[in-house]
Amino acid sequence: MARKFKNAREKLDAIAEEKSKFHLRECVAEAAIEWNEDRQTSSLVKESEILGRADEKKKIVSMLVSNASHHDDLSVYAICGMGGLGKTTLAQLVYNDKNVAKAFDLRAWVCVSDDFDIKRLTKAILESIEGKSCDIQELDPLQRRLVGMFVGKRFLLVLDDVWNEYHDKWDGLKQALQCGARGSTVIVTTRLEKVALMNYDGYNSFLSLGMFVR
Repeated sequence: MARKFKNAREKLDAIAEEKSKFHLRECVAEAAIEWNEDRQTSSLVKESEILGRADEKKKIVSMLVSNASHHDDLSVYAICGMGGLGKTTLAQLVYNDKNVAKAFDLRAWVCVSDDFDIKRLTKAILESIEGKSCDIQELDPLQRRLVGMFVGKRFLLVLDDVWNEYHDKWDGLKQALQCGARGSTVIVTTRLEKVALMNYDGYNSFLSLGMFVR
């Protein structure tokens, strides 16, 4: 319970920081649309309409292709920044780059949000790769199916909008990801620097929109 309170408090702190930076003010207004707790994203992007992220995209693509060609162990890259700065868009541009597509045998895109549920994420990864619904309900057969799909294949997985910083949950998902071929890579987008700086095994670096910090 204490850990849940700590997580909730950090999310509120991040929101308060964004409010201050954007000079937002509190007010009462009628909602025009129904609130949706899950902020869904997809890998689709129209690159011709995107401006200002060419340098960041080039750097990340270069790292991914180099990592894949040198056959390193599973690597994790994090793109960090406040909401609205283009983390998801940058990840979409990288995901759809033709050189990235050639470097990886499989690619998957999953929107995580604040629900880092291992079973849901495993199913979402399978559905992203296969392009169809998965009816398996239990975690063990889900992860065994994912392992069977990843064995011997170099994959790129994007986990968009991650809020969870609990190592045990990451470890539970990572077990199924480590079966991929050397050079496999995970990209995480997050608003929280603590998430970006998590001590992932195979951790490489994170991009704080504008410059590489580490």
